[in-house]
Amino acid sequence: MKTIHIVWEGPYTVEEAFRLNGSQDYGLYQYYGQHIMYGNDALLYLGKAQEQTFSARLPAHNWQLWTASEATIYVGRLHFEEAVPVEEWRRQIDLAERIILQSHNPSFNSSNLNTIGHKGEDTRVLNWGKRRMLLPEVSVSRWEGDMSIGNLLRERFKPGTIN
Repeated sequence: MKTIHIVWEGPYTVEEAFRLNGSQDYGLYQYYGQHIMYGNDALLYLGKAQEQTFSARLPAHNWQLWTASEATIYVGRLHFEEAVPVEEWRRQIDLAERIILQSHNPSFNSSNLNTIGHKGEDTRVLNWGKRRMLLPEVSVSRWEGDMSIGNLLRERFKPGTIN
């Protein structure tokens, strides 16, 4: 099983997050704010800053239009035991985003929720540090395929049967 390690930092105000423009300021981000159904300080959105730094990517969302409350942002950076080529980093950040989205379904996300796209490779994501509401570990095998909770429940509890 392939493992992707993400170390999360935060909380940042929107203004602080807009200043994250260093050479290491790429990765995933979580956006928290008020939601009409989920209340204050809910996980609203998860995204990635892959080709742009956090400071370039985050302003594109127009946070002030999403919620009336103050927003907080957490950023996550991939960590490796040894250096990896840029293409491998891109592949892993894309896969990590998809797995986390599939397992958490933030209310404001609309893309990448229905497909993992792992191409047969079982992968888990370990969330370290200030992961906030994210589960500490999520994996492809847990959230899709024959081992997903939906498939396990459908197999175990067939319509019309009493156990």
